[in-house]
Amino acid sequence: MDMKSYILITPCKNEEESLPKLAESVIDQTIPPKLWVIVDDGSTDGTSEILQKLTADQNWIKTIVLNENVRDLGIHIAHVYRTGFDYAIDYCMNNDLELDFIGIVDADIILDANYFESLIDEFERNTTLGIASGRIGNIVDGEVIWSEVNANLPSGGARLWRKKMLQ
Repeated sequence: MDMKSYILITPCKNEEESLPKLAESVIDQTIPPKLWVIVDDGSTDGTSEILQKLTADQNWIKTIVLNENVRDLGIHIAHVYRTGFDYAIDYCMNNDLELDFIGIVDADIILDANYFESLIDEFERNTTLGIASGRIGNIVDGEVIWSEVNANLPSGGARLWRKKMLQ
């Protein structure tokens, strides 16, 4: 098995401005994901059209559309992620897709082209590492603001977990 295989989950809602930039940065990764599940949490802007084009152009990108009532944001975002993870796990099992890492990336982020390759390299250097993240760009008023990195603190917006640590 390829020791550099991973899947991504992205929750999104009304991300028509940032989603194309994120999609470009994920598609252009030096090691692209085997599967990318984007969970649209009831967008009312042009997000659904962007997702339709992405899934038509890239067969490894899948979308789920939720149309649920608004709930407590903390609980609801966990539900959105869980829906994406459950779909991804079923998809991998039904399609014999094996992977080493499971990741998340927020819809308003831009990644360096080697973002996931760098994280995977770090996992290979440190076999006890269970979670990793790195520098990300956030889109603020149409501009990309690059984050500072604390080497010992994973960022919330784009992370990878070693799958065997989750089992």
